[in-house]
Amino acid sequence: MDSDSGSAIDSVGEGPVAHRGRKLVSEANVKVRLLFVDDGSYHHEVVEIPAACADGYDRLIDCVREDPAVLKRLYVDVGRLCAAYLAEDD
Repeated sequence: MDSDSGSAIDSVGEGPVAHRGRKLVSEANVKVRLLFVDDGSYHHEVVEIPAACADGYDRLIDCVREDPAVLKRLYVDVGRLCAAYLAEDD
């Protein structure tokens, strides 16, 4: 653990984590709103993905469709996905 920042690197090397009680919580996630279309109706889902993954792509939708770390965390029906953008905190 880094004594200056109070953070540690997790065991799988995914970046800094914060200790909250007994649970490790990642600090390096961003919220992304995914917009899906299904037979003419639209709906959205808000998910969290690693910020480092999002930084590696020009378009956020490409990150959600292609990045192995993102695809490992969640299933995305790419045939129905029509938009992805950063979600604002509520």
